[in-house]
Amino acid sequence: MVPRNARKAMVGLLAPIENGFFDYRSRAPRPGLRLLGGFARRDCFIGLGLHLRPKMHEAEWRTAIHECDLAWSERFGNCLPMMTGVDPSDYLSNYVSLDRI
Repeated sequence: MVPRNARKAMVGLLAPIENGFFDYRSRAPRPGLRLLGGFARRDCFIGLGLHLRPKMHEAEWRTAIHECDLAWSERFGNCLPMMTGVDPSDYLSNYVSLDRI
């Protein structure tokens, strides 16, 4: 839940956190993919953009997040606001952290 601080995580919250965007990560085979999107409600992730990870630098990440924001607005407008929260269990009903076991 801390952007840029989850190297081994399969899912990461992207900055700025108040936007509510996440990336799902596929690392193998290389080069690795990132699916950007957000949660419409608990357990309901909507992916909006697929990107090759190694080719993206900071400016490209900002652009990808902005495009994701535009895509959400175009598809859902005010009818379906993107969910935000501060804890992984806000988003996933069966969340378990391996760090806590």
